[in-house]
Amino acid sequence: MQFVYTPEGGERLSWPFDPMKLTSPEAMAIEKLTGMAFGSEWIESVQKGSMIAIHALLFVLLKRQRPQLKPDQVVFAFDEVGLEVDEDDEAALAADAEDGASEADPQSAASGPSTT
Repeated sequence: MQFVYTPEGGERLSWPFDPMKLTSPEAMAIEKLTGMAFGSEWIESVQKGSMIAIHALLFVLLKRQRPQLKPDQVVFAFDEVGLEVDEDDEAALAADAEDGASEADPQSAASGPSTT
């Protein structure tokens, strides 16, 4: 999965969206900016489209290239950012959905596909 930022009239930037690869100072900055726990709360908020969560993510990613950047200097429109799913992610999401369906209905998972 890629986090993509395409500022109007600017160059498209993208980064792998793997929260577990963010450094501890980046995770701490995210917690400080959002008030959310870095783990599942913040990750879930990014995936749900929380502007606060996305702002913090974009800030720490841009700060890698511009160390003097301040959070209030990061200004963007919602349509300039997004998460892109690649083929590997789609396969993993489909497998997760299938596993979830099997867990939700153990009878159908145990009996397998119908042969009638």
